Amino acid sequence: IQATLTGIPSIIGLPTIGIGLLANYSKLGNIAKNNGYSTIFVQSLKRRSFRIDAIAGSTGFDQFYGMEDMPILLDYQDPESAKYGWDYEALMFALEKMKTSQKPFLNYIVTSTTHTPYPTVPKHLEKYPHSINEENGFLNTLSYTDWSIGQLIKKAKQHNWFKDTVFIITADHALAHYQSGGFKERFHIPLIIYAPDIIKPTKITSTASQLSIFPTIIDLLQLEGRFSTIATSFLHRQKLEPVAIIREGSVMGIITDNGYLRHSLSNRLEKGKWEKSSKID
Repeated sequence: IQATLTGIPSIIGLPTIGIGLLANYSKLGNIAKNNGYSTIFVQSLKRRSFRIDAIAGSTGFDQFYGMEDMPILLDYQDPESAKYGWDYEALMFALEKMKTSQKPFLNYIVTSTTHTPYPTVPKHLEKYPHSINEENGFLNTLSYTDWSIGQLIKKAKQHNWFKDTVFIITADHALAHYQSGGFKERFHIPLIIYAPDIIKPTKITSTASQLSIFPTIIDLLQLEGRFSTIATSFLHRQKLEPVAIIREGSVMGIITDNGYLRHSLSNRLEKGKWEKSSKID
């Protein structure tokens, strides 16, 4: 969340947003507000979970909502089984805020149904025998969240503001214990930028990270004002440095198109080189 809202990574030894970060970082919500946007933060979790309420406030979001604010809309087998909330309800709640906004909006949505323990999703979205702590449960919740995002897009298309809206879909981390591969795959996450009336379809194959989302939003919305970030917008691919700063607990490192370098608390450096065929696509 810090990476996408400030363009600055979480660095070991420095406080993070929501837990003592007082540095004068650029903050996406503040920049959007200064450009006349309504700033809305919606999460499927309870309001105080992971101090996200503090993060939203410190990065310039005027409206903040959590699980307690959302009515149950679907016929769930066990509505109480979603410890981290229901994504469909969060997305539909966010959609209502978009529909009633009196000015351009920046809506940041955190979905969490795919987090273990995996709740029991509606029967028509259950693809495998369900398990609350194993891969089948994850795949069922993934099917549910994918369907929910599709419903958000489908319903948003019915409104005039859709053609002027950019949807960015990404993840906070990979789910390494269900993935094969080496060090790189532990950080390989999806990123989709969807705005069919604004940007032409393309695929970026060079290494990048969540840090580039912050300047990309500023570019796409043509927001004015000074800001600082260590990353480059995806719209300037010719200038995009093919590098991702990564953090895995107490270990930090960088991943590039050609290999990686990581540093642990034991003050040792480890490096590796990718085979040509293993480049991220």
